[in-house]
Amino acid sequence: MSLEWLDPKGDLQDMVMSSRIRVARNLKDRPFPHFASPEDLEAVRERVLEILSGVEHLKDRRIYHIDSMDPLSRQVLVENRQMSRALAQGGPGRSILLDLKGILSVMINEEDHVRLQVLLGGLNLQEGWCVAKSLLDRMGEDNFAFHGDLGFLSSCPTNVGTGLRASVMVHLPALARLGRMEAVSNECQKLGLVVRGAFGEGTPSHGAIFQISNQVTLGPSEEELEEKTTGVVRRLCEEEKRAREVLREAAGENLEDGIFRAFGILTNARLLSFGETMELLSSVRLGGAMGMLPKMSGAFWNRLMLDVQPGRIQALAEGPLDRKGRRRLRAQLVRERLAGLESCP
Repeated sequence: MSLEWLDPKGDLQDMVMSSRIRVARNLKDRPFPHFASPEDLEAVRERVLEILSGVEHLKDRRIYHIDSMDPLSRQVLVENRQMSRALAQGGPGRSILLDLKGILSVMINEEDHVRLQVLLGGLNLQEGWCVAKSLLDRMGEDNFAFHGDLGFLSSCPTNVGTGLRASVMVHLPALARLGRMEAVSNECQKLGLVVRGAFGEGTPSHGAIFQISNQVTLGPSEEELEEKTTGVVRRLCEEEKRAREVLREAAGENLEDGIFRAFGILTNARLLSFGETMELLSSVRLGGAMGMLPKMSGAFWNRLMLDVQPGRIQALAEGPLDRKGRRRLRAQLVRERLAGLESCP
């Protein structure tokens, strides 16, 4: 199964990794997941899959029932960003439908009956919303719980209204190094957006990777939410560019030394933890963007960021690995990938 988001497009791919549109919906006349019995959840799954069976967009798809999946398969789908950590915990009626291009995923009986997700490379929220809207139209919006004043209903009050979350994953190493991310987060909050770690709420921002998404779903239209998030991300990228120049002037030789030390460790280390790898790779990519090292393309960076994840490392192995084995294989993978980077023109 391919993953479209690994190949970002557009003018900001050196900072913007991917864009995601996620829409929450619940079937009308059915109890929401938190209040539903196992029998209710099974009935919801059956009904949602019935609705999806008639959607041409999802003709080529795979359906996974979470409780039938082994832990590693669940972890890999989470790291692929196709499935939430909450859904991966399993439970009655929990399933996921994936298209074979790695663009669409439909999570069933997570916090809501349906969590539809569109994931694309680069800054591409507008196209993501067009794809999601087309799919929702074909599913039939009249199947879902709707209130005349509030809009679409959700298990969580912050998702009532449009039910839409527009989020963009960005790499902002200079702003992070200058200690400006708290100020960035505060400014985003004033605009109705939130800054989170790479895997959403409650997750750390390893390697200066952050998610920017809207907080408000009630009031503005889907198009307005998408446009606001896109505009804020563009401004953040401009701030990151300026921060890199400030960093160059302020840190000078110390910055260059730190970047080359990071490159030296990554190209020679025999054991690497996930957290250390992310921080060092972030420095190396910054060095490439500033002309000190070979530049990483967006596709190179995205693939590498994915493949060093713990589940992906285990999946790449020929057999089970202990913690040290995963660190060994991760170090080998990074050495091989960076050797390829050095040979690029």
